[in-house]
Amino acid sequence: GELLVNLRGERMLLFDSRAPAGDSFQHIPVLADTIAEYHGRANDETFAKECAFLHDGGYVTTGGDCGHLFVWGKRSGELLLKARGDGAI
Repeated sequence: GELLVNLRGERMLLFDSRAPAGDSFQHIPVLADTIAEYHGRANDETFAKECAFLHDGGYVTTGGDCGHLFVWGKRSGELLLKARGDGAI
């Protein structure tokens, strides 16, 4: 299956847990291949933000500390939408 991970800072990663990689991330062994990385939002003031798949899994989304909603193409990693939310983090 796929695992979408939202990290503190600006990165979100999509892993394929069916394909062991044997690489490491910040000196921690990674047991899955990285499919895509998503950049463009800041998540520095808070740690936990939900992330989700949208529209039959074709897109990924999360919020940022800036109060915006971000949507990326799942496979391309391209930021497709940055929309103003409520402004609360």
